[in-house]
Amino acid sequence: MTSIILNNKETFFELYDDCIISDFIREGKLWEPHLHEVFSKYINKDSVVLEAGCHIGTHSLYISDLCKQLYCFEPLPTSNQLLTTNLKLNNRQNVIVSNNALGEDLYTTEFSWSFGHNPGASGLKNNPMGSPGGHMRDVIDVEVVTIDSLNLSQLDFMKIDVEGFEINVINGGLKTIEKFKPIITLECWSNHNGGTSLEYTKEHFKPLIDMGYSVEQIHSSDYLFTI
Repeated sequence: MTSIILNNKETFFELYDDCIISDFIREGKLWEPHLHEVFSKYINKDSVVLEAGCHIGTHSLYISDLCKQLYCFEPLPTSNQLLTTNLKLNNRQNVIVSNNALGEDLYTTEFSWSFGHNPGASGLKNNPMGSPGGHMRDVIDVEVVTIDSLNLSQLDFMKIDVEGFEINVINGGLKTIEKFKPIITLECWSNHNGGTSLEYTKEHFKPLIDMGYSVEQIHSSDYLFTI
């Protein structure tokens, strides 16, 4: 078990043995501190937050300390187990964890690819970006649900990092997004070779732009949508 300081508190983690994000934590570093700044600015004790793609909970633990309620969706079983363990280690009682994936409809799929040194980079079949390789050794079935199917009564902030599946998540939540107008941070690559572009992101997430959202590139492949 390793600990780092999150939100001025000692926070405990069980980690993967082979994982670049886990290595950051072992070295006492924050993973993606630029997102922590966004979380601190837009999330408060009255906020209801949804996080799609939680990995081991690096962001989940930070967000859950800021908000009223956090819904976590992490379909990779090994990551879901570590996420659940880390939430329990830090007594986070305002978090609901699901092993479902979020997408554009209700169906069953499976993981298509993953990389051993970075299990956070694992993608589902029918991914809009296609597959970069790194095929799964075992079949892992995943139930996909939509944000709209959750029938949320409040949603103030969303963080989406699902390896190319982000537009599917958005398309499955357009009614909820239209109703609550949450702040949204998401990852957007234009390809699996590291391409990023503000213009590509605007076009790729046109349903949000048409809804009145503005978007800015906050760091590399991370974008902030506000309205």
